[in-house]
Amino acid sequence: MNLKLKHNSKILTIGIAIATMVIGFFIFSKIRLYSDRQLLKKCQGKKICPGRIAALKSLVNANENLAQISLNNADLNGIDLSGANLKSVNLSGANLQGADLKSINLSGANLRGANLKNANLKSANLQSADLSQVNFLFTNLTLANLTDADLKDANLTDANLFNADLKDANLKNANLSGTNLSNANIQGAQLQKVKVNIFALKFARNWNLAYYDRQLSQKLGLTPKNKN
Repeated sequence: MNLKLKHNSKILTIGIAIATMVIGFFIFSKIRLYSDRQLLKKCQGKKICPGRIAALKSLVNANENLAQISLNNADLNGIDLSGANLKSVNLSGANLQGADLKSINLSGANLRGANLKNANLKSANLQSADLSQVNFLFTNLTLANLTDADLKDANLTDANLFNADLKDANLKNANLSGTNLSNANIQGAQLQKVKVNIFALKFARNWNLAYYDRQLSQKLGLTPKNKN
């Protein structure tokens, strides 16, 4: 009987030790995530800020909601955020040159004036994002969701938009010189005053259902349509 009690007591002790470790790890994780959030708030608006990238990746890996996080003007050159959820995050003026952003969720995010030169945004979700004045030079945007996105004054020179969805996107005054528009959906997109090769434009899907200025419409053999 004593042996059985000792055995049960040992099991109970081990169970308590394991539970204590699990609870301790949980508390430590929460404290760490809280510290990471505080660091990002402290770094807000700063170009260079030690520890910011590690804190950001920690929060991303924990699937934390980052909607209230501001990364404006941050230097995130070459960062790997593939598959991350950065919905509605403020990245205005940020440097994301050469970043790996495959399959990232940036829907509703503010990237106004950001540098995304040579970045990989294949299959990225950029729906309704503010991408005005963004530098997309040589950027990979194949299969990206850009529906309702604001790309006004964006530089898309030599960018790859193969199979991208730009339905109802605003591309007014955008530079599309050398841009690959093959099979990209531009239905309802606003393309007034854009710089684009007419031949390349006609490789896009629904090019005849987009909105152009009078001069471009005439070059395409279309009747000008207005969109407020």
